[in-house]
Amino acid sequence: MSTAATRGYLEQLRAAATLTAELKLSCPGMMDWGQASRYFKDRVDSERRLNSLLEGECFREPITLSGLCNVVSEHLRQAVEDEFGCRAVVTIGSVEEGGVSVFNTPFNAARARELTRQPKRSLNHGNYSHHAWLTLDSGEILDMTICSMIAVGRRNLSSAEYDGYAMRILFGLPEELAPGWVYYPTLVGTTFYSEYDTNYSDLLERHRQGERNR
Repeated sequence: MSTAATRGYLEQLRAAATLTAELKLSCPGMMDWGQASRYFKDRVDSERRLNSLLEGECFREPITLSGLCNVVSEHLRQAVEDEFGCRAVVTIGSVEEGGVSVFNTPFNAARARELTRQPKRSLNHGNYSHHAWLTLDSGEILDMTICSMIAVGRRNLSSAEYDGYAMRILFGLPEELAPGWVYYPTLVGTTFYSEYDTNYSDLLERHRQGERNR
């Protein structure tokens, strides 16, 4: 039986898919989100396997993940699907920690519509406050970058706080995430980035090229 947090997230996810199609962005095939069995039941084993995926792709320091949520999520999506036997979709939106938005301006439907009316540009996080993560067909969230981004970007962290964020992976159903973390999906898929971010395709190709060259 899903909780109110999971049901709310899945409802927002379906709305995000509808908005993605409305904006004429390529929308991944609709998943029966929340219907598949969970993949992260064993949290210790899941964390070990996820860390192994990052290690295998040479993501070993927070700086290698910071500011690259869209590229890292898409780059590792297939590896996550293969490792856990799941389906996953890149999800774009906003995140709160302790009731406070992690980014300057929440990335909501109005902001998405505004940006898709503007010319293609560099959508750096400082100006546009969007974030990307993976949602599995089980309804579970997988975010491999946001904690490392905080570790790199927040200058006033103590050593203990830095260690608590650096390379930390958030995963599980919405109610299983660390206390205070809430995700708000706005769009699904990566067409928003390929169509409106001048840096996305080149960065993604560089990551994929690095994979082929190893």
